[in-house]
Amino acid sequence: MNINKLYAFMLSGIIASFTQLNAQTFANKELNLGEWRLHAPFNSGLQVAKAGNRVYCAAKTGFYYLDTDDNTLHVLGTEQGFASNQINLLRYSKAAQTLVIVHTNYNIDLFRNGKIYNISDIKTKTGIGLKTINDVFINGTDAYLSCGFGIVKINLTKQEITDTYYLVPQGQSKPVNATTIFNNYLYATTDKGIYKCLLNNPAIANYRTWKLDSMNNNAKLYNKKYKHIVVCNSQLVVNNSSIAYGQDTIFVYNTLQQWIKPVAFRNYDISDLASINNEIVVTYFGAALVHESTNFNFIRYGVYNSQGGYAHIQTISDDNNGYYMADQLKGIVHCDANFQNISTYSPTSSFFDTGFRMNFIDSTLYVAGGGYDLSGFTNYRLYGVQSYKNFAWTYDFRGDKDIAKNNFFSSTTSSNVNPKNKLQKYFTSWNSGLLEVIDSAGIKTGKVFNKDNSALQGQFGNDLFVGINNTVFDKNNNLWMDNAYSSQPLVVKTADDKWKAYGVGLQGRTKQLLITRNGFKWLAFANNLGIAVFNDNNTLEDTSDDEYRILNNNEINGALHTLEINCMTEDANGDIWIGTNKGITVFYNADNVLKKTGTTYDAFTAQQIKINTTGNLEYLLESEAVNNVTIDAANRKWIATANSGVYLVNDNGTEQIKHYTKSNSPLITNEINCIAINNINGEVFFGHNSGIQSYKAEATQASNNCDEVYAYPNPVRPEYTGAIVIKNVFAKSTVKITDIAGNFIVEINSLGGQALWDGKNFKGDRVPTGIYIALIADLATGKACKTKIMLID
Repeated sequence: MNINKLYAFMLSGIIASFTQLNAQTFANKELNLGEWRLHAPFNSGLQVAKAGNRVYCAAKTGFYYLDTDDNTLHVLGTEQGFASNQINLLRYSKAAQTLVIVHTNYNIDLFRNGKIYNISDIKTKTGIGLKTINDVFINGTDAYLSCGFGIVKINLTKQEITDTYYLVPQGQSKPVNATTIFNNYLYATTDKGIYKCLLNNPAIANYRTWKLDSMNNNAKLYNKKYKHIVVCNSQLVVNNSSIAYGQDTIFVYNTLQQWIKPVAFRNYDISDLASINNEIVVTYFGAALVHESTNFNFIRYGVYNSQGGYAHIQTISDDNNGYYMADQLKGIVHCDANFQNISTYSPTSSFFDTGFRMNFIDSTLYVAGGGYDLSGFTNYRLYGVQSYKNFAWTYDFRGDKDIAKNNFFSSTTSSNVNPKNKLQKYFTSWNSGLLEVIDSAGIKTGKVFNKDNSALQGQFGNDLFVGINNTVFDKNNNLWMDNAYSSQPLVVKTADDKWKAYGVGLQGRTKQLLITRNGFKWLAFANNLGIAVFNDNNTLEDTSDDEYRILNNNEINGALHTLEINCMTEDANGDIWIGTNKGITVFYNADNVLKKTGTTYDAFTAQQIKINTTGNLEYLLESEAVNNVTIDAANRKWIATANSGVYLVNDNGTEQIKHYTKSNSPLITNEINCIAINNINGEVFFGHNSGIQSYKAEATQASNNCDEVYAYPNPVRPEYTGAIVIKNVFAKSTVKITDIAGNFIVEINSLGGQALWDGKNFKGDRVPTGIYIALIADLATGKACKTKIMLID
């Protein structure tokens, strides 16, 4: 059909239906184009600080506060202007009404009255030695930072560093663990004793004025490692941090000016020491013990691990005889003075901060939190798998729970769902085999498959290690999987629950299993072994017609430029993209991989892609280690690298569209493990060892239903300057924008099922207020759709 005739036909009836422009509304909880979202495990509380009616909590990769007036939770982060989402310390100065935020990258934010004042001196300064910031002590409007090179004093009202104290000559190292002020002395704990200096000494910045406390002239005491230090009831309280597990001790400098070791304190690993209401509160992992400060007798405690899985590591006052805790499982925990009436607070969030491998099944994101290191050694993580759908996270299973029939199921590597029975899910482990979970009426039952009850083998016969990277369902609903270090590394569990294993010509550490659209099984191996391509010819029981081919650096069989293979994926054209430690290579016409002339395989070779990024042609990402390649709805490639963040290239890889790093985007790290894409809404998820982040991209799944086409925002208001999204269009469709009279404005092409209009005409000028028509045409089929957009200039 002629495209102009098609558009003219689409314009008919537009005016008559104009009154229905605002009849359809759309809930917009999603990200806008170009926006980022941090999926932080806010339940993993590390630090808390109370500031008036707010209780701030720093999690592993997130930051939020509880409003105690209405018990609402509010997430903060880089989107609000803070220096990062990874925070090490929180302290509050009532005198300066300022929250001190120390980031893990040594950046410092001062937050007061809704404004952020950044102090980046420690982060940016060179030649100062170890930059770690171990503690912050607040004294009025001053903050004393205990650093790896000494002590930094910050005037919080002036938002500036006013002094730096060194305990040893510059060039030498004496890290400070914590500070406090006692009897007009500034005390500093170190790994080699406790140092002190008169606070008003004009030469306090001179290391010679700092003296090692002799601690009753006891050589066994003054050279120990001391960490936390507080003042309680006119006494100095410190803890000796022992190398031996569970052997930390408490020492007190009492009113008789003697160092004593009260016998009432228990020898545990101490995570926090606080003076609250003239009582000494010692926090261990999951327990807080309170001692009176005269004879130091133990008076009450709260042990939470036995009461529902609490793991708090810091305790502060709630200013009303109760406590707030930073808890690694619950976020913020609040209780009364007797550790009763417990409440927990954390925003809806992910449950763990590791994304080893992710994949979308239907509209649900599955995240495996286990895996292995670069050498293939299992990490024994018990995180299991979590999933994300409709803005909510669900814990599918933990590796230490009874769902695995009292078996630990650690180092989880992947997730899958039976396409014909959505209640049946499969999870793989790098050392525990295959876990089948069936969810019936909300009750989950699990079964582990390993060497004892399946065709899976242990590591060259070792019963204790059954390693699987991932599973794939074929078109006949058979479940295929790799089996690392096995003599038969390709295994299938058939649709009728029979097991079969196959040799493929290679043995060793497997990396990934891929089943292509023609049913071939591609199995990648580590340690320079290459790729095995296997075809069972749809006869699982008959092995006589099986065939396989090894692809490596042989000039006929693969011609791979490197055998350090990390990942494989098939794009919309049926081409196989291979991610290696030296960039990308592609097998085109992959259906021909097993093609023969007579009894000899035809040449089948990979090709690197040449790209011009610096004015010179070079191979695509040839100096990058590629961990994952994921295809979006427009057949573009999102590439996760080990050291350089994320690249987006066009469908054939010859054009770099975007490059996101931690320096030019909200990415927390440049070490990206994996990428998964929700092609329904275009949200791209990035998994790494510091959490999960997502970004709203342009490409979405195409639609063939004109009733699903709409544009947003609609109406487009004057203050909006972003892209106007025309959603659910045909794949690779042409969209012509006209005014209500049919006058041509501009023509654009879709990315998958979505087209973006910048609100400008073909000359680049912003169009005036009016009603505009988006005419969508699929020339291949002759189909046509239309939708209206109101733009207010």
